[in-house]
Amino acid sequence: MDDLQLKLKRIQGRSKKDKEETIRLQFDTRLGRLRKLRKDFRDLERKALDERIHYLNSMLQQKQEQERLRHKLQRLKAIPEENFIYPRKSIFDFTAFILILFQVAWIVLMGLVVEYREDTADNNGYNTRIDDWYSFYTQIALQVFFAWGMSGLWLRKYAFGSLLFSFMIGVYALQWGFLLNGFFDEVSRSQYGVLDLTIHKLILALVCSTALVVSHGAVLGKVGIFGGEIFFYTLAGVAVWTLNYFICILVLKASDVGGAMTVHLWGGLYGIGATTCLSRYWDRRDPTYTSDQHPEHTSNYLSDVMAMVGTIFLWILFPAWNAALAPDTSQHRVAINTFLGLTASAVVGYLFSRIVRSKYVEIRDIQSVIFAGGIALGSGHSLVIKPAAALIIGAVAALSALIADVFLHNHWEKRRPHNRLRVFDTKHVFAFHVIPGLIGGIASIVAAVINSQVQYGVDVTENYFRRGFPRQGGFQAACLFISIATAVLSGYLVGFILNVLRGKITKKTPGPYLDEHAFVIPYDYPKPAYLYGGWTDTAVSGTNPPTRAAATAAPPAAPANTPPQ
Repeated sequence: MDDLQLKLKRIQGRSKKDKEETIRLQFDTRLGRLRKLRKDFRDLERKALDERIHYLNSMLQQKQEQERLRHKLQRLKAIPEENFIYPRKSIFDFTAFILILFQVAWIVLMGLVVEYREDTADNNGYNTRIDDWYSFYTQIALQVFFAWGMSGLWLRKYAFGSLLFSFMIGVYALQWGFLLNGFFDEVSRSQYGVLDLTIHKLILALVCSTALVVSHGAVLGKVGIFGGEIFFYTLAGVAVWTLNYFICILVLKASDVGGAMTVHLWGGLYGIGATTCLSRYWDRRDPTYTSDQHPEHTSNYLSDVMAMVGTIFLWILFPAWNAALAPDTSQHRVAINTFLGLTASAVVGYLFSRIVRSKYVEIRDIQSVIFAGGIALGSGHSLVIKPAAALIIGAVAALSALIADVFLHNHWEKRRPHNRLRVFDTKHVFAFHVIPGLIGGIASIVAAVINSQVQYGVDVTENYFRRGFPRQGGFQAACLFISIATAVLSGYLVGFILNVLRGKITKKTPGPYLDEHAFVIPYDYPKPAYLYGGWTDTAVSGTNPPTRAAATAAPPAAPANTPPQ
């Protein structure tokens, strides 16, 4: 009996195993069929995406041919030109009249009150300097007229404006900054007469230009050439900057050799004050306008690469900027400390960009944060601090700038009822210029209070600072607060005036971040989003074909004003 039961259990166990094996085989068979169907589906999806990419490429090629044909017909006057935002009634408009008038006035003033020095001391430099004046001039001029404009090329539809308007602001500020700086220098010495024209004073005029070019980053894309907006913005800024320089440097004798307080801090706050009023204008006109949400406030791969090239150019030349106006026997320390601060800010900026951006590096962070350390080392403390202190200041400046950009900048751009600011800072100059400049000013105050009178075998009060320690710290603090006050008040006033005059001198104001309102654009210029029903990726150049990610999006709507083939 027991043997029979044992045999029955064995038979039942075998049948159970057979059933399990049968079920497993059926499952494997069905799973294999599903895998084959999934593979077939992926092949079909891949073919469909390839066909869609070919379809989009053909549309772009067709649009390119249409644009070429339209430009040829317009040159032959076979079709009427498109309507301009600013109708040109004559060759000499209001803007041209103002610019010509002030240029003639500048030439007359240069002929009446400017003359070369008879000696060459202020033109060639000294034995205790690391280079001659003209070498410093060329390196600073490359930064002002080339690199700063290149750093704003990430706006893919505002490349002409970023380069040319930054260049013109630098030129205007150089012209009038030289005259006004010379005037205030005569006032400080109570010696009135002919202004001496030297390379040293030309470099000082370039410093004035840099402050205005830095401020242009906040209003980039929102201030145009029409109605003399850029000229008024620049001329008013030059007048206030030279006054601030006269008070802080020539009267109070503060030390700010690299312009941490009087250039970067002042220029950033001047632009912030102006963009506060200008942003309200666009806020009323376009309810969708914010810096991060506006359809034209975008970049592409090539524009970001070009902006990064300009940023690296600035990074390389920045030590010359801080060291140019440094006192004798201190230039080598200023240049080396600046280089150390730049390296620290580059490393810390890269690492923390990965941290705050969830292990992805935001190229816009790198474009701005890598020279924060150089800005923070642009005041009087770079003359006397140790190399380790320079590294710490550079790292702190980069970290503070990045934190301000990630958290503070997004907060004050939000469109909420209780947020009265709504400041739309195009290049985020508050985070990447104002914050490092503020850190540099505070560091100069601390260094002027705690350092001894003799540093590196040199009497600091006789060679570097005009007053002894810690008394110099109070004048450094005064320079910091005066620079903040004059920049904010004058910038807000200039922005208010531009906001009031808009629509009065000229009939309309163009949309922001677009080159087409001020330049003759080529046929491959990306058309604005409003012409295509919201489809913003409308570049007609054949060099950037669409990707698979773009292929999955909805097809673009055909433009309403497409010319016939």
